[in-house]
Amino acid sequence: MKKLSGLLFYLISLTLTAGQAVVIVWEAPLFYRPSMNSKILQTFRKGEKIFIHDRYFAKSPFETNYDIKPQYNPFDEDEFLETLDRNGNTAWIPKKFVKLITMDTREFNTPISFSGIDPTDYRLEEPLPDDFPFIAAKKLRAGAFLSMGHSLDQSYPYKSRITQRSPESRKGLGFYYGKKMEFDLTDRFYFGGLFRMDFANNKLFLENDGDALEKQLHLAIGPFISYDFYRSENWKWSQVGAAQIQFSRYDIHYHGQFESDRRVFSTVQILPLASTQIYYLDVFPKVDLLFGMNILLNLSHSVEANNKSDVSLWNDGAEDSIHVESGAQFSYFLGLQARY
Repeated sequence: MKKLSGLLFYLISLTLTAGQAVVIVWEAPLFYRPSMNSKILQTFRKGEKIFIHDRYFAKSPFETNYDIKPQYNPFDEDEFLETLDRNGNTAWIPKKFVKLITMDTREFNTPISFSGIDPTDYRLEEPLPDDFPFIAAKKLRAGAFLSMGHSLDQSYPYKSRITQRSPESRKGLGFYYGKKMEFDLTDRFYFGGLFRMDFANNKLFLENDGDALEKQLHLAIGPFISYDFYRSENWKWSQVGAAQIQFSRYDIHYHGQFESDRRVFSTVQILPLASTQIYYLDVFPKVDLLFGMNILLNLSHSVEANNKSDVSLWNDGAEDSIHVESGAQFSYFLGLQARY
């Protein structure tokens, strides 16, 4: 009977001298002392309510309290708040792990959820890697793809006006090889090399009854870095950024009314490339179906001729070159990726 009376007295006194707070992290620890290095007495899960010492609460945000400022913000001072563990002993909880329940407008001053990365959330994002928990230090990816997209509206500045264009879509293929970065424990960051080859033809009809066929060839190689933003059991979405050294070659066959000629123009430049990729996983064991979109940013430049010509069809001086305006080229691709 005495024990029951003591327990009732303890509960009543606790209610009268304590407020409440709700846990806003995945698992909040109670410490023996107000220090992160202290012994952990107990833990509370997200959404659970705990008692907090009454000194952290003013009676009302509009009522004068001679011990605490009327608009007291409990997150402005101490790093820890005093509470009790399951045995009724004094314990301490980090203030950033809870939200005080004041039942008034002061609750607008404190967050309802933990901002940033929750340091108490030990859960692993699924799906887990196939070799978890023994994640291989070395993981490789290699892939090949076919692509198709539009060509930029660029051509040689012919003396005669162009009356009709018959451009073809830009077609290509590519290969890449990547390795998981050493610091990455989640198998998401990869670094490697990317090779592309694109080609397109552009048929032009000129005002003087002449015509020209421009054959374009683009070879590019350079490093890339990729990150898997989303993964499920069957799908994966990745973003890729690359810097490419691109060699461009324009082979022009010009047929005038009375004469014909052929010339080659070429240049080398460094271009940025961005890509979004979607994978359907394991169409074959360790082989994924790949499709997505590339965005290649062309910077303004001129493509000079590799040889001079005495034929009167061509321009002289600075006009004897192909000027490429700045612009973005979009292409879509489909391919396969192997993981090993």
